[in-house]
Amino acid sequence: MDLSVALSADAELPSGDPSASATPTSGSGSGTTGGTGAGTTGSTTGGTTGGATGGLAATGSSIPAGALGAVAAVTVAAGAGVVFAVRRRRAGEQG
Repeated sequence: MDLSVALSADAELPSGDPSASATPTSGSGSGTTGGTGAGTTGSTTGGTTGGATGGLAATGSSIPAGALGAVAAVTVAAGAGVVFAVRRRRAGEQG
């Protein structure tokens, strides 16, 4: 995605055609190709950015997933039992 913003009325914005080239100008000089080297990666221990300090947000990996799953299964089973009992009772009253 490309975004062009003009801050003055006579600014020249690039065209939407990727094969179009800019207006050629005369001049001399030399350019460089890409450089080589190792970049740095971020730290996972927290640090300062813009004056704020602190660590990473909690991911929730310390929750007791097994216990929560068991409670959820018991709740679903209890709900299904209540639905079954109510339907059976209503069917017995009607006929």
